[in-house]
Amino acid sequence: MWGDEEIEYDFLLIAWEGADGDWANQYEARFVKRYGSDTSPQECYVDLFVPANQ
Repeated sequence: MWGDEEIEYDFLLIAWEGADGDWANQYEARFVKRYGSDTSPQECYVDLFVPANQ
């Protein structure tokens, strides 16, 4: 959801800000895989999600 509108998507990529904002739950997404590392703020990573019903 974005505001009160549903947004259709095939994939959702989330990193630091999205993880802090709990975007995966807001978009009802299911975790697939992490690329990179989040062990420190200097590391780079992105998490791949798909719609939970997919």
